[in-house]
Amino acid sequence: MIQIVQEISKKSILLLFLLLSILGFAQIPEDIEQVTTKAIYVSINNGNWTEHSNWAGDVSPDYNQTSNQDAIFISSNITLGFDMDVKSGTVLQVTATDTLSILVDVMFRNGSTIYVEANGVLIITGNLTNNNNSDQVVIDGELILDGDFYGGNGSSVEGDGQLEITGSVTTDGTGTVFGSTDDCDGTLGDCSRDASGLLPVELISFDLKEIDGTVELFWTTASELNNDYFTIEKSFDLIEFEKIASVDGAGNSNYINEYFYSDKLLVSGTTYYRLKQTDFDGTVSILVIISVESARIDRVNQIEIYPNPVSHDLGVCFEKLYEETAILTLVSDDGRIVYKDRLNSGFEVNIKIPMQDLSAGVYFLQVEIRNEIISKRVVKL
Repeated sequence: MIQIVQEISKKSILLLFLLLSILGFAQIPEDIEQVTTKAIYVSINNGNWTEHSNWAGDVSPDYNQTSNQDAIFISSNITLGFDMDVKSGTVLQVTATDTLSILVDVMFRNGSTIYVEANGVLIITGNLTNNNNSDQVVIDGELILDGDFYGGNGSSVEGDGQLEITGSVTTDGTGTVFGSTDDCDGTLGDCSRDASGLLPVELISFDLKEIDGTVELFWTTASELNNDYFTIEKSFDLIEFEKIASVDGAGNSNYINEYFYSDKLLVSGTTYYRLKQTDFDGTVSILVIISVESARIDRVNQIEIYPNPVSHDLGVCFEKLYEETAILTLVSDDGRIVYKDRLNSGFEVNIKIPMQDLSAGVYFLQVEIRNEIISKRVVKL
């Protein structure tokens, strides 16, 4: 597998591409056939697929592979907001500790090569189709699918990893998923599978409800095996996830367990919540990702913070004077209140919050006006 380190210069990477192109192959797992490639692409920065600067050589690959013979290596956290059609002759590889998030539907064509390394993650929020005879799909890491999975006749998904599937699983003919031809309609629980056939947690559901600016998260398990605890993480872009809570698991259980967590720091727009599970031996599995779209905060664009990131004073600028009182609260990412102030009616438009003595990290500024809470994310350097 290609390993990219930050210290390698872009020029060196480009020379590596040229060498690999001349050799005519990329190193991929032994159980995947070698594929001759015309162009090799390696992501080097976190961000959107279509942003050229996130790829070595400042050129982003076509996500529908017009050449049909691209080799695409995801070596950072990349998000794609379009349908992806991985055509015959294309290699798509997600390297260890990195994540590819595709926000719509994906199709793996016959003759395409898909490989998710151990500790790599492929997230698809739409549906996934593994076409007839598409048998070069190896998942040693995790594939998280928020929609339905369809495997055509002669298709296969192999490897030593996990599939976390919220929707249904349907396979035709000899199509298999980790050696199984069993279908799952998704109505009696989730259809997740792993290579061993034993999941540490059988998740029935993971749901949320927004109430007055607070997100209430609920999840239910049918069984648990060596489950130490759950971790809830939050993201605004599916690229950077931050831990917001840990909840103890049931250890070993063959009965239904219900869990709950309340997130009071909802911001406007789309917020993603990721549920992870950790075994007693430290093994971590990503179970599912869900999202909420909040448009209830009308004043969010009427309040600006600057600079962000900040090292000393954080400026809070209100678009206009309010007749109501306002409460400013600065909360650390572990829920501690580090600053709080009450602004009486007719308060100043510009406020300064001292932050030079605070530790580096992520904070959330909450502005409460008329029982409405506006939350802004702040990064302290």
